[in-house]
Amino acid sequence: MNIKDILEDPRVVMLEESIVSEETALLSREKWETVMIFLMESRKQLLDSLFDYNEENARLLMEFNQAARKALTEMYHRAYELYDTISQTTTGEVAVEARCFLGYEYSSIHPVQTQRAKDVWGQFIGSGCDVLYENGIGFNLTIDKDTQRESLLHLLFLDEQEDNWNLGLPPEWSKDMGLLFAFHDVWDHSKAFSLYDLLYVREFNNEYKISIDEKIKS
Repeated sequence: MNIKDILEDPRVVMLEESIVSEETALLSREKWETVMIFLMESRKQLLDSLFDYNEENARLLMEFNQAARKALTEMYHRAYELYDTISQTTTGEVAVEARCFLGYEYSSIHPVQTQRAKDVWGQFIGSGCDVLYENGIGFNLTIDKDTQRESLLHLLFLDEQEDNWNLGLPPEWSKDMGLLFAFHDVWDHSKAFSLYDLLYVREFNNEYKISIDEKIKS
């Protein structure tokens, strides 16, 4: 069964239509969060149960992983560049916080381009009900005068003991993929994103928050 057939499975359609329905949106905030979490988790569990661990999907997952590594590497270098540059131009105490998110826009290379699929993605990215995704994928990076400069591998959470975060995946299928902790975080820890949601993501959005604490002399 290909991905188009899977996403048109009546069970998937029912869950997705509920996620983006006006009736769900009209619920009180507390009820809405409860319902949305249930719907997202149900959809994720269903799609992951239908996932085909074949060679093509292995290739797509590795491409996602490579794109995530590139985005996190860019975030790392840009955050330290901002911190160093701003620190040289101000007497205040500088802090930079950086976070990496899945692309705000629905993937243009995804084989399913229905409006429903795009609306579901918008809910997952922007609704804020998945608290485990609020800080993006993997670890956020905070730089200030009190933090020790960490290595890129530390941010990626890779070392000689753990160089393939494939927990929850078939070991033989996922061996030697070099999967980042960021993948494990957004798939295994979040409530929303199934493997089929991540396979075609190639764009990421890095966010930087800069603060300067100017000390006022008395």
